[in-house]
Amino acid sequence: MSAPLTLSPQQVTFFETFGFLKIAGLFRDDIEEISAAFDAVFDAIPVGAEFGDLGESEFTENFAEHDRIDTYQHLNFGRQRAIIPGFIERSDRLAALRDDPRIVGAVTSLLGPHHDYIGGDGNVFSCDTSWHSDVYGSPAEQNNVKAFFYLDELTSANGAIRVIPGSNHVGSPFTARLWQELGNWEAIPGNLGIAWDDVPAHTVTNQPGDLILGDFRTFHATVNSTDHRRLFTLNFRQISPAPTA
Repeated sequence: MSAPLTLSPQQVTFFETFGFLKIAGLFRDDIEEISAAFDAVFDAIPVGAEFGDLGESEFTENFAEHDRIDTYQHLNFGRQRAIIPGFIERSDRLAALRDDPRIVGAVTSLLGPHHDYIGGDGNVFSCDTSWHSDVYGSPAEQNNVKAFFYLDELTSANGAIRVIPGSNHVGSPFTARLWQELGNWEAIPGNLGIAWDDVPAHTVTNQPGDLILGDFRTFHATVNSTDHRRLFTLNFRQISPAPTA
């Protein structure tokens, strides 16, 4: 069993300030097993129901009806993203991550001891993803953490996640302006005079075994993606106020 993890005060402040945090190499010794387990789940469910744009309620309905869906969303420029809901629960090896001391410790450092695990999904992207946040179905004022497991080496040249630091501060004029200007990638050149992928941002490079933590509210995108970019996530929300005994 891995040793418990407690984030430093500086790491917590970094996350709260900028809306993301990378812990390099945290799962380096486990990544071959994790990657093999990911591939085994996708190999077992090779073909999904295919959809164009889906609204939030349609995603929920189809996740309940299908083991896998393949979407061609406007957000993904009409290209393919394969999604398997309830992903880690389909593998004993991946399900163990939910209670791994490194995950529990990191999330507890950011959300405190009172939080819920609220699921996650597995993805294979053959597409870019334009600017968005992941607040779907979550109150904007609620603190959340998404643990990103990218299983491939990623840089700015092949689809590493890009984040807009500080965009997690919902209610700030800056974040409100981002919602106004970045909500539709087709409108960005007219709004800002630049291509959607020239929006100023920080690229979070990835080596397999890195753990990236993100606030649901942080704006992010992926650019220059190659086919078959693999990702699965674990999502957590803060319980506030804390439950009574």
